[in-house]
Amino acid sequence: MSDQLSPPALFKSLADETRARAVLLIVE
Repeated sequence: MSDQLSPPALFKSLADETRARAVLLIVE
């Protein structure tokens, strides 16, 4: 699975994490 970790996948993961953090901040 690590060999399939392409740049787009990394970007999507980072975007999802950032969105999750933003949601938590908004909820608080």
